[in-house]
Amino acid sequence: MKISFQQSLQRFNTFGVDVRAHMLCKADSYNELRKILKFAEHRALPVFFLGGGSNILLARDYGGVVILLEGLMDIDLCSMGSHWLVRAGAGVNWDGFVQYCAQSGLQGLEALAGIPGTVGAAPIQNIGAYGTEVADCLIGVEVLDRLTLTRYWLPRHALELRYRDSVFKSRHPQRWVILSVLFQLRERETCAQLDAKVREELGDHPQARSLTEITSAVRRVRNRRLPEPGHLGNAGSFFVNPVVDADCMERLLARYSQFPAYAQAGGRWKLSAGWLIQQGVAVGFRVSRVGIHTHNPLLVINHGGATGAEIIAFGGLLQRLVFAKFHVELVREPVCVE
Repeated sequence: MKISFQQSLQRFNTFGVDVRAHMLCKADSYNELRKILKFAEHRALPVFFLGGGSNILLARDYGGVVILLEGLMDIDLCSMGSHWLVRAGAGVNWDGFVQYCAQSGLQGLEALAGIPGTVGAAPIQNIGAYGTEVADCLIGVEVLDRLTLTRYWLPRHALELRYRDSVFKSRHPQRWVILSVLFQLRERETCAQLDAKVREELGDHPQARSLTEITSAVRRVRNRRLPEPGHLGNAGSFFVNPVVDADCMERLLARYSQFPAYAQAGGRWKLSAGWLIQQGVAVGFRVSRVGIHTHNPLLVINHGGATGAEIIAFGGLLQRLVFAKFHVELVREPVCVE
């Protein structure tokens, strides 16, 4: 166990916000994690778990205990005929895990290559890209219950996985700590379903390409629209794509003959948050040290030295501008830690 005090978290969050944690702990095992939680409870200190820091917005210095699950790094494989069960520790780097599966000839996660963060954070957000979500392959998660300090498995049906959402994010954000995640992957098939952008990147005969070639193509496509956080601080998409009812869709169609919209269950429609922002502000719109990316309006960028409060205020401005124009509410995707 490694413990430090008044530790800067700037290198632990992809926005690059420079705030400090009263206490930063790196847990290498389940037992160490229990000890840290008992200590924090005894001292009445709040606790925050930090993975890759790629979907959080740190608003200010954190007066409690920040825990990194750096020691939970194991990966296990078990053959089930043409399928494989793959269990990965919460601290495993997500992109490295996707690459490991691709190199092992296991199909199902390759479209999620290049997404920053850790395996343990993936189910919380139900990360997705290019037609694939974590929910498509996930079997269950091993958790530490903070109410009882016991560990057990939660099956997929108990996780309430939805578009960019789960029971860990919406209903019980403080109860469980994810220790490991179990996936079911299949041996490589010749007819993998690929997103049109990925097929175009692969060129001729995309279905014949290896899984590692596919993951490389996915990363190239992502990198053209998503800058590396080390170059421009960001947390990926700052807003989720809003889902609206039929009445709202009808009002929009009366004003705009064409705009991105995707039919959902129950007569609802998913809109493009990026398109909505693009109609309301100029390309590269910026206020002081915070702005939107010139090639991707869904990305809010820390141009250097911005505080969490500045980023929150900028996001609020975008929400107000979009609502004033379309009467559609945008919901922030990164979790705000105050």
